Amino acid sequence: MKNFHHDPNYLYYVAKQLAGSVLSQSASGCRKTSPSIARLASHVLLNEHLARGGNK
Repeated sequence: MKNFHHDPNYLYYVAKQLAGSVLSQSASGCRKTSPSIARLASHVLLNEHLARGGNK
């Protein structure tokens, strides 16, 4: 797990997977879990964005 926070590409991959899950769940009408997952995906995307900004 050491490389988890130091690999923006992996974080980006995870964020894309989460975003895909949210979109597919929303399309399926599964609204019970979507809000919490959407918040988690947004949090991951924000962290990934900040990580990329900090590396430049």
